Amino acid sequence: MLKVESTTHHVGTFIFMTDKTSAVLKWLGTALFLAAGLLISSNIEISRYGYVLFGIGHLLFMYVFWKDKPMLAQNIMFSVIDVWGIYNWFIK
Repeated sequence: MLKVESTTHHVGTFIFMTDKTSAVLKWLGTALFLAAGLLISSNIEISRYGYVLFGIGHLLFMYVFWKDKPMLAQNIMFSVIDVWGIYNWFIK
């Protein structure tokens, strides 16, 4: 039987995601969250776009943490909040 050892799989991510890819996506999500928080807390004309950045970040984290059920649940709930914010600021 063929034994395959890999350092590319770790808890919470897809098996085909490398550690480097996972790290890049996590940092990208972190940057999106920081930018979104800054936009919303600034209370300026473009603040509403913070909800869009949060939404993208949470979708990204749902992908990264697909197998980590608590993180997945957290990001699903935050995505619902993001949709509510987008609705209130862009549609309503």
